[in-house]
Amino acid sequence: MEQLRDRINGWFEKHEVPWELFMVAWAIIFVVLAFLPGHPIFKVIDVGISIFFVTEFCVRILAARSRSHYLLHHWMDLVALVPAIPGYQDNATAARLVRLLRLLMVLRLLGALDRITHHIRGVTAQPGLTYLIAIIIVMVFGAAAVNYFVERDIQNTLYDSYSSAVYWAIVTVTTTGYGDITPKTALGRSMSAMLMIGGLILWSLLTASVINYLSEIARSRRHHVDQALEELKGKLDRLDSLSPDELLSLKGAVAAIVDRRLEKGPLSSPGLATGSGGDSSRT
Repeated sequence: MEQLRDRINGWFEKHEVPWELFMVAWAIIFVVLAFLPGHPIFKVIDVGISIFFVTEFCVRILAARSRSHYLLHHWMDLVALVPAIPGYQDNATAARLVRLLRLLMVLRLLGALDRITHHIRGVTAQPGLTYLIAIIIVMVFGAAAVNYFVERDIQNTLYDSYSSAVYWAIVTVTTTGYGDITPKTALGRSMSAMLMIGGLILWSLLTASVINYLSEIARSRRHHVDQALEELKGKLDRLDSLSPDELLSLKGAVAAIVDRRLEKGPLSSPGLATGSGGDSSRT
């Protein structure tokens, strides 16, 4: 039972952001359904979403290591489940109140957005990327302005407005290349070439920045794991001199590492096996 609980919690922790966004999407649909006419299909969808929310909450609270702690920090989710209780449609006042309670579901978005913006800030903090993005933005609007003024006098031109030119610039810089709007003049084509080269550089550096950011996160986590393992190794080396409180703390730390190894594979560092093996033979 404990292993199943740890696996469930580990899955939710690993997929935290996409799962929250998935729940937000259903929460928005759940809110919209409250204001739509009572069509039978809408009622079936509403019941299905309600069952889904109740099931998700039950799974999370049953798998929680501390249910009281989970309720303390997720009480809003519990209150938001009130609309899933059948029978409120018979009372107009209750129905209006339930519509307001459904809005609580959307508040899940705040936490998910905060985590997403944290990662976005981490990616854009890579050296030079912010300046490159600013340069590309200037290039997009600048090239759109140049092509609009150069191409607008050509017969049957599609650069009939600045917004059309901006659309062409965005399509070009993203290397999508629909081909529905193409420049005819030499200067206009030069602008296209400049945007395509700038787009290739931008997406290449953006991909490299994302990989570098994820690598930094992995290195940071590995560093913390290595530090924890070195600390445990030091305690194992002086196992006989530890106090009862230190022994309890050591027992909990070892149990946590064993659980993580079962979920994610070995988390050992060089020398730990030797140190622990020495202590085991000594004890």
